[in-house]
Amino acid sequence: MEKRKPEDLNNWQRERLETLRKMGFVQKRFASYPCLQPRDPEKQTFWMPYTGQEYDSEIFELVDKGWDHEHCWICNVNIEEGNLYWTSCDPEGYELCLECYDRYLLE
Repeated sequence: MEKRKPEDLNNWQRERLETLRKMGFVQKRFASYPCLQPRDPEKQTFWMPYTGQEYDSEIFELVDKGWDHEHCWICNVNIEEGNLYWTSCDPEGYELCLECYDRYLLE
């Protein structure tokens, strides 16, 4: 997916940047982790990270290393296996690629 330019950020993203700038971030290297995949994609269409929560095994299948990328919260570029990225210390866990962190949070 093509990276967004600063002028292409929508109002919602601009407002959230102010919130992001107040958060602490740590740099990490992305590694795939388990996820829950719907057994019947016609009934359930979303996948979700598996972090040990209970789930209905008739609806979801646990897939080892199934969560194989994240998206930069600002530009939507894929953050894939082995990529360095920044993640917020906030429980929401906003992920930013290196470029967006440098461009928007180090201003």
